[in-house]
Formats: sequence, C-alpha cells, structure tokens
Amino acid sequence: MRFVPVQTFLSGLTVLCIAPSVVLATGDFSRSCPDYSVRGAILYAVCRRVDGSQVTTQLDLDHCLENGNGKLVCRQNGAYASSCSACSFSGTTLSCQCRDEESHPQYTSIDLDQCVGNSNGNLVC
Repeated sequence: MRFVPVQTFLSGLTVLCIAPSVVLATGDFSRSCPDYSVRGAILYAVCRRVDGSQVTTQLDLDHCLENGNGKLVCRQNGAYASSCSACSFSGTTLSCQCRDEESHPQYTSIDLDQCVGNSNGNLVC
C-alpha cells in the first residue's frame, strides 16, 4: 500500500489516504502481477485488480520501450523491436541485442518494472 498526502483546504491539515498500489502504478508491475512472461515483444500477465480479483492481460512492449542508440530505455511508442533481436527474459529483466546508430549490435538489458505498471488489472507503460 502507498500513503498519499492530501491537503484539506478547510482545516489546512494534511490527511493520509491509503491507496492500493494497483490503482496508480507507474511501474513495479511484478508486485501486483504474480504470473507473467514475454513472448516476442508481448508481455503477458495475470494481474490483480483493486477489488482483489485477477485478470489476464497483455501489453505490446513496442509501446513502452525504445532502442536509444543500442540501449533499451523506457519511452512511450518507442518501437524497440524493429532494431533489437535475440531478446530473452529472466525475472523482470528483458535483454536484447540492439543496433546502435552505426548498426553495430549492442547487448542491453532493462528491468521492465521501471517501465510497466498495473492499472486496475491492465498493464500500462
């Protein structure tokens, strides 16, 4: 759970509200998606919703990752798959060979927990 400070304008006091991490996740999908895998450029997962139920979901990682001169980086609509190959997935780490600006292959890895979150059961960038 995450504590979110909220200002109240009537009394000027700070109130702490408890918000489940699956609601506003901007990363750390693996904390609320206990079962996940990558096939090709697609991340498949079973993720928890706010009500505690679980749902099967998927996300095209081309929408979340970019090849930044031979290195995988988090970037909306990055389309990494067109210039990266030989990808493997272990834990939450995606590893690939990505071409740099001179078309030389570079070995690179990224923790998908940095780029992918769970928004009420849906994987999001």
